[in-house]
Amino acid sequence: RKFTKFDPVVYHNTNQDVRRLLRFTDVIITNYEGVKKLLPYKDLFKSMVVDESHNVKSKTTLRYAQVMELGMGKEVKCLLTGTPIMNRPAELIPQLKILDMLKDPLLEQKFKSRYCGKGGKGGENLEELNIKLRSSVMIRREKADVLTDLPDFTRNYIDVDITTRKEYDLAENNFAAYLKEVKQFSDRKIRAAMNAEILVRMGILKQISARGKMEAIKEFMETCFEEEQKVILFAHHREIIADYAASIPTDLTITGQTKLEDRQKYVDRFQENKNEKAIVLSIRAASVGLTLTAAQIEIFAEFDWNPAMHDQAEARAHRIGQKDHVNAYYFKGTNTIDEDIISLINYKRDMVNRATGTTTEIQENSTIIKDLLKKRYNYDMEETVSGETTEE
Repeated sequence: RKFTKFDPVVYHNTNQDVRRLLRFTDVIITNYEGVKKLLPYKDLFKSMVVDESHNVKSKTTLRYAQVMELGMGKEVKCLLTGTPIMNRPAELIPQLKILDMLKDPLLEQKFKSRYCGKGGKGGENLEELNIKLRSSVMIRREKADVLTDLPDFTRNYIDVDITTRKEYDLAENNFAAYLKEVKQFSDRKIRAAMNAEILVRMGILKQISARGKMEAIKEFMETCFEEEQKVILFAHHREIIADYAASIPTDLTITGQTKLEDRQKYVDRFQENKNEKAIVLSIRAASVGLTLTAAQIEIFAEFDWNPAMHDQAEARAHRIGQKDHVNAYYFKGTNTIDEDIISLINYKRDMVNRATGTTTEIQENSTIIKDLLKKRYNYDMEETVSGETTEE
């Protein structure tokens, strides 16, 4: 409504009569769940715009199939996303197919062979892929290109000697011994069950490290407050979020359990009240939909498995309306799982950067976990379990 002559209607995935709606509007907006009910009317639409198109990066999902069907025969199709590749170049294939590219199975196979590495799980000739995308189908703009008045943003890493070292080493040593034992098992079903325990233990290591960084982070935040800088603190586990909120202290916390009306209330207090110096957020629950430009400092006490979440979380303060330089500080526990996660994220970032020309940090949970197990514990999750891979 602000930028065009159109007056759109939001389709709420109900039993609304689409033909009747189109008498009053030229544009219908819906979510992915609403696509199914629009399919009987697909021939009434001339154009399709798909936001956050990385949500249709898998050909095996119903979401992809429905968007693909809705887009058939359209005069104009646009896919919008800040992260066209969430993990590997193969994820471009479904999105390109929606845009009527790679229709020929032979062309799709050539794409896989040239750019997707062995088994489609890697990436090759990425600079060439970047050039081909930009010359044929992709327009790529970063913040620096379009938000020229936006202040600078800096990502910083701070090494911390955790205060929970004894507890961490105990969990770490048992974890390594456990992995070694699991590799000797021959029963595949037992191996599958043990894999779940491995992930639990990795989460425990992350939490122990986060608690061991608390004193260092509190001291750092006190310096920020003395300089009259507001702080956003991100964590992952609810227990860690509660511990940090109690130690700062602040009652401004947003997690997946926070009611919608309370979320906005907390945001308004943080933005408008000078006495509210800090807010503690869940990386997953609060990485989108919030504007917190009153803050100049972002602190990550824990790391999510999905680096795209970090990129979105950083954008809570570094966005339109921000007047000051924003610094994001990642506190890494020395000789902990933190170092491995950051190392693997940076490695994957380079591959994505070469393929799309972006500096966005992106990666999928499963690959980060598998790479971490291979690097730190020499453990391979790729082995088959009961006829299916552990990835499945």
